[in-house]
Amino acid sequence: MSSPVEVTCPAGTVVGRTDNGICYFHSIEYAYFPAPFDDAEMAPKGMLIDATVPDPTATALTIIAPKSAKDLPVVVHIHGGRFEMGNHEDEASPGEELARRGIILVRIGYRKKLQGLVPFPDDQPNHFRAVDDVALGLEWVQHNIESFGGDPTNVTLTGQSTGAAIVLWLMRRDHYRGAFRRALAMSPAFPSGSFQQRKSSLRIPTTRRWLNKASPKTLERAYARLRRRYPTDMALGPHSLDPTEMAEIDLVISSHEKEFQQPLIGKRLTKKLILRWVDDVVDRAPGNVWHIRFTGDSKHSDELLPLFDGPLTGWLVNYATTGETGPALPRATEKR
Repeated sequence: MSSPVEVTCPAGTVVGRTDNGICYFHSIEYAYFPAPFDDAEMAPKGMLIDATVPDPTATALTIIAPKSAKDLPVVVHIHGGRFEMGNHEDEASPGEELARRGIILVRIGYRKKLQGLVPFPDDQPNHFRAVDDVALGLEWVQHNIESFGGDPTNVTLTGQSTGAAIVLWLMRRDHYRGAFRRALAMSPAFPSGSFQQRKSSLRIPTTRRWLNKASPKTLERAYARLRRRYPTDMALGPHSLDPTEMAEIDLVISSHEKEFQQPLIGKRLTKKLILRWVDDVVDRAPGNVWHIRFTGDSKHSDELLPLFDGPLTGWLVNYATTGETGPALPRATEKR
């Protein structure tokens, strides 16, 4: 039987549920959005927050932690989904086994599609709201996770696919603010072209003022037109990553020998969407980089459940606790 549990933190009083020694705080809205296409602001403080029921439609974060925790390592995970699917309640990254092993898991959601990825002329360079949302979520973690039993100085940022792309973008020197100590980027996926190259396919004005007033149906139709032009690519996303601009943060980056196994085009998609970025980061990122390549029949996202609840969980616990990658992972110093 589950029972209520309360945590008082700078954000307010968060009411969650506890079950078998594990606490669940679902869909905490860490941000306030003045308008759909405006930059996020920190959510008001001192609130009573009902975190007992998941709301996958909210731009929010979920915390899974052992009961009576103190100074535990924290893993913050960013979901994938082509920048158009997925949410902070992603079942592919469960937190129960991590909690049993003394790790707190935080899953952060972000705005997707046009709301998260259309850039505007008055934005700062390399600014995307999807990435900025996650950065704000990380700031919320820094301010509040100690009240949940976490150590804000020992945060590991993980992400898969487009979530891994956000991880790498947050490692840029112009984005990094010290909110995490190390990172794990699994099969990072970036679009092969920029928004400026593609915006004509939307066939709508792309000013902030116009988009803020547009109806959801209009926005969905415009995005569908863009998606049809790029069926084997991300329609939108940060573009393009220059690894030399990343901060010197320890990074484990992984890929599959065959990310996509569709007949005829699977190998080309693997190279186009994933491996070109992985190889570039391994070759040119300034910090310590370790590269894991899954071979055999493994494919895109197959590592998620083994990592969060399976044979790779022990490795993640050790990496998040100590920063050590283990003797099986030599550093990729000389060209991989």
